[in-house]
Parts: sequence; structure tokens; C-alpha cells
Amino acid sequence: MEINLWDLPQDKTYLKLNKHFHALLFGKAIRKVGSQENLAQILCNSGNKFANDIKINQQYISRLVNDYQCTRLDMILFIANLIDLPIIELQKNVLVIKGVGTSKAIFNPKLPFKLDENLSMLVSKLNCDGSVSEPYSFTAEYVNKNKRLIEDFKSSINNIFGNTEIKCYTNDGIIRARITGYLGFLITIFFGHTDADRIPTEISKSNLDIKRAFIRNVFDDEGCVSKDTGQIKLKMLHKEFIKDVKDILEDDFGIKCSNISEDRSSRYSNNTYYYFRISNRFNLQRFRDEIGFSHLKKMRRLEHRLRNVKKIEYPKHVAQPLIYDILKSSPMTTKEIAYILNRGKRIVQSHLNELKKKGLVCYELIKRRYSYEFLWKVRV
Repeated sequence: MEINLWDLPQDKTYLKLNKHFHALLFGKAIRKVGSQENLAQILCNSGNKFANDIKINQQYISRLVNDYQCTRLDMILFIANLIDLPIIELQKNVLVIKGVGTSKAIFNPKLPFKLDENLSMLVSKLNCDGSVSEPYSFTAEYVNKNKRLIEDFKSSINNIFGNTEIKCYTNDGIIRARITGYLGFLITIFFGHTDADRIPTEISKSNLDIKRAFIRNVFDDEGCVSKDTGQIKLKMLHKEFIKDVKDILEDDFGIKCSNISEDRSSRYSNNTYYYFRISNRFNLQRFRDEIGFSHLKKMRRLEHRLRNVKKIEYPKHVAQPLIYDILKSSPMTTKEIAYILNRGKRIVQSHLNELKKKGLVCYELIKRRYSYEFLWKVRV
């Protein structure tokens, strides 16, 4: 996904072009139509929205030419089309983008804006501990106590869009990082409302790196790691959002989660919240390797848990395919399989019995010195 200059809200976006290019654009337009007065008349009679919103006359055109100020995007695009100027050239020469009125400018914008890991993380932050105050100012802010997560938010803005002012306010250890409402407006246009009850489609249908960045931040903001069990728990207000996270973890990253449950125990709200857990060493280790935390305290707690659990607990949906793959390489006894997996013989035997019921494996008796033993193999 790419957001180009011409994809931006044209009546809400103002540009300042490279000075030489600005002079070229207006100079060429005035020469083509004969005068500033003629250009003003053409703009007034264009039927475009800017013709109704802006009082356009010769003096207005003169100011645009000589004062080198920001100009509305729809008017710039109209003039570029008038002189047959490729809009891709226009995009290459943008120095400043801003919204209406007093909204803060974005300098040296990195057009086109691309959906990458940084933008995915930013959208996630605004959906979790952030917000966009719509439908008025669209002021966007991210709120957190963790300084590293605040710094991630700030760097993602500059990496995605360009240089713009980010104001930070601290109160009782809580940091609020606020950005221009124009960027909040763009986020809602292209990714929907930030209090949405689903993961944006643009994210859920993207590649694994983009999904990973989004999910990691969800757990940075909303997840917790138990001190006692090491279980990871995610609890949020919107059930469908929780389900979307769970589906991505299971379908894309092979991390098995518990069923979604309700929680109405909050002392601060009458709302019903929804949660699921990730448990056992196999899933926790896979979460660490595939998703992880940027929140260092949560990551340290997860690492501590994994260091202190000696035996991997394979979930049923993982253990049986694993045993089947082992037997594809060579027939083995239950004891030999248990040794490879570092599991008890009884547990391995129960999985072998299930695989036998499914018709995937069989066994033959082999004679030992004092008894017989089952030699398991893949059924041909």
C-alpha cells in the first residue's frame, strides 16, 4: 500500500513546493494562458471545489507567485494538468505538507507514504494506548509511562512522514506525545477510526512483517506477562479485535492461544472486557521468537520464565505432527521417540495411539531379550 500526493485529501492539504519548481509551475501556467488575470478567471470557472472556497482574482495569483506560500493541493493539481505537467514530478518537488489553518507542517515529506513496519506500529499505537480526537481537530496522541515506547512512537512519525513537531507532556509519570491533527486525519482516512473494533483490513491482509509489527505493539500496550506462570494475557474491550489478534497469532505464526473469555471484574469500568492467554513453553518460546516485546520489562519477564522451564510442553496440535515427522525418517520405539522429545513415554504413547486411530502410523512387535516391544512406523 502506498499513499501518493494525489491520494491525499485535496481540499484539506496545502503544499509548499521547491522554490525553483514553484516558479516554473506558475510561470509556465501564466505564459500559457496569457496573464495572471486570465489564470485567475480559468481557476474561478473551473467548477472545482477550490473555486467556491477561495476568492481567486489577479491579486491572489500575484501573491501565490511572489510570496511563495503554501497552496491548496487541488488547485496545484489543476494547474499541473493545465500545463501537462506529470504529477509524479510534482510529488518529487514537495518541501512542505500541512493541513488546514494552524495545523503543524511536515517538512521534507517522504512521499509516497508506504505501509511498512513503522506505519503498522503507528496505527497499532493509535488503536491501543493512543487516540485521534475526531471529528473536529483530529489531534492524535499516544499515552504511555514507558519512555522507550514513546520514543518508538516519535521515531516512527519521522521515519514514515518526515520532520514534524511532536509535543510531549508529562504528568504523574504518564507521557503524552501529541502530533499534528493532519496526520491524525490521514490515519482515519486510510485505516479507519482508531477506536475501531477490528484490525484494519490493510494490516490484516499485509505481509508477515507488517502484521508482526502491529501485533507486537498490541502486546506492548495491552498485554501482560504473569510473574508466577509466565503466561501472556491480552485483554481488551472489543471482542472482534481480540479475535483478529488471536487469528493472526494462530494462523500466521503458529502460536496456539486459549479460547476467548469474558471479564467483568474491572473496578474502573462497567464494560465487559475480553481476553485470551498464551501458555506452555512451546507457545511462549514461539511468541518470543516470532513476535516479542519492545517493552523491556515484559520481555525480561518472558525470558526469565523460559530460562526456568526445563521441559518443552508440546501442544497436541504440534506434538502429533512432530512425532509423525520423526517416524517418517526412521521407525522407532516409544522410548526412542520420548528420548528425542524429552517427554515421558506415557505421553508419547498416547499421541501414537491417536495417530494409529487416524490411520497414519502402525507398529510391529520386535523381540527383546526378555520381552516384546512396539516398533512404530509410518503407514504406507
